[in-house]
Amino acid sequence: MSIRWSRTPYDQDILPDFTRAASAELQVGSDDDNEAIRGKLAERKRRKARAQEEARLAEEARLEAERQEQARLEEERVRAEAEAQRVEAARKAEEARKAEESRRADALVGSSAGAGSNVEVMDPRCLRCARTNTTCLRSTDSKKRRLACNRCNELKERCRWPVEEEG
Repeated sequence: MSIRWSRTPYDQDILPDFTRAASAELQVGSDDDNEAIRGKLAERKRRKARAQEEARLAEEARLEAERQEQARLEEERVRAEAEAQRVEAARKAEEARKAEESRRADALVGSSAGAGSNVEVMDPRCLRCARTNTTCLRSTDSKKRRLACNRCNELKERCRWPVEEEG
């Protein structure tokens, strides 16, 4: 018989038997069996307590992980600040060194050339000035460029430069 010809909207033979589908855990046996009911209630309480304990442990683990992450981030921030301070101190020391060298060069130019208009400070110092750690000064009156600095001229020697120019 087809569904269309049936009086019911579905065939009665197809319906599942729900009495067999119920699990043995759900079947108490009888409503008067108080011991079975108490056992089920106790089991339910144990499961609930276990679930709450697992949730509490998971929350504690999450909080501990967050605390460790915060500590790591704080440590990174402190390291970055220390590095920035170190770099800033090195930069300031370099600026102070350059300012002191410039001041000494200006003092040398002023004392050796009077007005200082015809003396310039050589930026790449010759090897002798670099070795003695003095400022390399050159007179600009000469037409020959970078031939000799004033110190080497006084010593009557030729300047040696770190890189010889070809030409």
